[in-house]
Amino acid sequence: KTKKTTKPKKKNFKTIMVCCGGGNDEHTDRSKEIERKLREDAKADENKVKLLLLGAGESGKSTIFKQMKILYGVPPSEEERASYTQVIHNNTIETMQKVIEQMYEWGLNEQCQCMDSSKVLERIEGTTRVD
Repeated sequence: KTKKTTKPKKKNFKTIMVCCGGGNDEHTDRSKEIERKLREDAKADENKVKLLLLGAGESGKSTIFKQMKILYGVPPSEEERASYTQVIHNNTIETMQKVIEQMYEWGLNEQCQCMDSSKVLERIEGTTRVD
């Protein structure tokens, strides 16, 4: 004789809850709400583009992320804009200091026609970083 194996019927969650004595409306409503929220989250997650940036330290991962945020993200807040202003100001001062120092090192300070480079250097050296 051959034995027939039958697959057990799938029971839904509500049937199991009722059989176990847990079929009260409050729990069923809560369960439905959780399931609905999970479906919404899964659908929202499908629409997200995920990007994994790999690379050695100082290879530009943060720069790529910031550029993507600028191009495709939400506009920066006023606080972020203020921090950008400080960074740009500090970078400008530091770069000007380095250029003038190199001019002196290479003996090019006499060729500066716009202003006495020593006065510019004094002004820049007196400038403090914006924090």
